[in-house]
Amino acid sequence: MSATDLTSTQTETVQTLPLPLTCANCGSELKPTFSFCPDCGQSTEPKVESFGMVVKEFLEDYFSFDSKVFRSLLPLLFRPGFLSIEYIQGRRARYIPPLRMYLTISLLAFLMLAVNKPSRLQYQSDSQEISSTELEELKHDIDEDYAARDQENDIITVEDAFWDSFFDSTLPKLFFVMVPLYGLIQAMLYWRQRRYYMEHLIFSLHFHSFVFVVLLVYMLISSYLLAGMAFLNRTLMLTFTGGILLYLYFALKRVYGQNYFKTSLKFGLLLASYTITFILFCLIALFGYYSFR
Repeated sequence: MSATDLTSTQTETVQTLPLPLTCANCGSELKPTFSFCPDCGQSTEPKVESFGMVVKEFLEDYFSFDSKVFRSLLPLLFRPGFLSIEYIQGRRARYIPPLRMYLTISLLAFLMLAVNKPSRLQYQSDSQEISSTELEELKHDIDEDYAARDQENDIITVEDAFWDSFFDSTLPKLFFVMVPLYGLIQAMLYWRQRRYYMEHLIFSLHFHSFVFVVLLVYMLISSYLLAGMAFLNRTLMLTFTGGILLYLYFALKRVYGQNYFKTSLKFGLLLASYTITFILFCLIALFGYYSFR
């Protein structure tokens, strides 16, 4: 073999050696057997080269998220306290994180609430049975009132503006305060168990997520199935409220493991403290609105 052939063979050998692999996202070195980067978790598959690869990536992400939704929502609705126990005990990867769950569900609930705010006309039509002719006359009278801008109408407009502001802006902010405050109240009631505050906060996030799911269901049924049926709406509201209270009671029983007497006592104290705090913040919001408008 000549020197030229030997050099050519060595060059080909060098060229066929695999180059060191690096993650395209974070630059970490990868072994050829790695399917994902151990540092950032990104797939080691090559850059997007076909439509099929895009579809494959979408389906993997979609069905992974979809399975998490079902694994999270079903226990959230029908197994009070289960998700909190699972998260506290470290079984987290299979479920939606509690903060993400709360933010997503509460955002949907507040958007739905903003769309379905009751108007003055709805309040008046719910309070008494009126015919279509009377309804048209009522609409005409309201239009004339707004056009005239008399004193009575100005007062009602201020009230309407407050409630619009309350549901659109104040209430979402209020719940961002109430969720950690609820966890703090619960931590004080169960201080003998020496739990971390974050455990109570996880419970609070899951409980409020459940409340907002119930609120969403109520608004959907009330707005599209029971529209104009005031009595059935009130009955449904009372039923859902009772369901929320029962859910909270059994969630406390399951997570904190105390007997029925202690659970009932702390349930009452928790409910009273939470209600008083919520009303107090609502009054502060009302006072602030009328003081600085």
